[in-house]
Amino acid sequence: MYMRHRRLAVALILLVCICLTGCAKKPPPSSDSLVFMVRATADQLKVWQEAVDLFTEQSKIKVTLQNEPYDTYFSKLQTMIAGGTPPDVVFMESTRFPEFVTKNTLLNLTPYLQKETEFTGTDFYPEAWQSYRYQGQQYGLPNDIAVLGLMYNQDLFEIDFVKAPTTNWTWNDYLKAARTLTKDTDEDGRIDQWGTTVCPWWQVFVWQNGGELVDNVQQPTRSTLATSAAQGALQFLADLSLKQKVAPSASLTESMGRCEAFTAGKVAMIYAGHWDCPQLNKMKDSRWEAAPLPRGKQQANLGLGSGYCITSGSKRADDAWQFLLFMSAGEGQKKLLSAGFSTPANEALANSEYFAGGMSAGPGAFLQGLKFIHPVPFTTRYTEIATIWDQELQLLWSGQATVQQVTAKIDERVNKVLSEANPATAWLLPLTPRG
Repeated sequence: MYMRHRRLAVALILLVCICLTGCAKKPPPSSDSLVFMVRATADQLKVWQEAVDLFTEQSKIKVTLQNEPYDTYFSKLQTMIAGGTPPDVVFMESTRFPEFVTKNTLLNLTPYLQKETEFTGTDFYPEAWQSYRYQGQQYGLPNDIAVLGLMYNQDLFEIDFVKAPTTNWTWNDYLKAARTLTKDTDEDGRIDQWGTTVCPWWQVFVWQNGGELVDNVQQPTRSTLATSAAQGALQFLADLSLKQKVAPSASLTESMGRCEAFTAGKVAMIYAGHWDCPQLNKMKDSRWEAAPLPRGKQQANLGLGSGYCITSGSKRADDAWQFLLFMSAGEGQKKLLSAGFSTPANEALANSEYFAGGMSAGPGAFLQGLKFIHPVPFTTRYTEIATIWDQELQLLWSGQATVQQVTAKIDERVNKVLSEANPATAWLLPLTPRG
């Protein structure tokens, strides 16, 4: 009996050893596909897929698109990185870049750039290229710059004999046209056609009026909205709805949808980005065009952007680098431009036939806007600051607080955030105002 039990025990031990040995020799599962994480609408996703398929066809490197909703995109990315399962390539906004690069979650691309003989950063707008630099190293390749244009309904302008916007339009010209184009068409006491909407990118108006958001965009320490220049700009915007009655209220605009109201002919002018063009092109009953932004005391435009980064946890960095080149400056970028989703950060392609602009007259309004781009504060706490802006400005847009009260509260809250911010943001090279 003892010998039988001993033989059985030995056999079990051998079996366990064989199993453990087999498990130890079995290689860990590896992905046969690059994972590219994006945040895209249904229309955009179709074009992204076409670009990815073209890359796979030319390089034989398979890429899987992982699309996430805009509102949860970055929280999902943070969770994946923390869990040790990051995507290989991420679509990165310039305002979110600081918080990721300071946590060592993005791959330094400088060694790859040094090996390239034909590809350099000289084909890109310097402001966009430097938006993805950290401590003198490159951590991303730019995709686009989010400049704005003034979209206007050509038919509504012609019906009311309003001259089309020009490069010399001022805020007063804009307001005068909005007054003419605001109508109660059925005479029931309610406005059916608005001249414009309150621009959600209020920062542009602050810059155009000679104001600034913070004391130093490279290393912000103090909010500067409680100044006469900034307050004057914000009051002008609020008055479009509250006093001039040429724009719907903030709540009505949200319920209608800014672009939806424009394509439906309910609004004659809106501020919009090039990424809105595909949706605006769905307008069926009217023609539309884009003009340069009306100026205040000076010209100014938005300087945000997006780009491509490789996560530091990627197991296929070499393949991912080839994909970045393809999407930032190669055939992938040309396909995105042809679809009309963005204003390219690649200056060579912006001035080529690939950038159609999405309008009949071409991309002139957006190309002009690139001459006057301004930076927003570059800080790891940008998301918190943007939330404060939104919360407090809602009180101004709705008429619940004065511009003095709102800007004082914004400065107080933002200053507290900035006092807690990591001073490491000083290394970032932000967009430099032009003009």
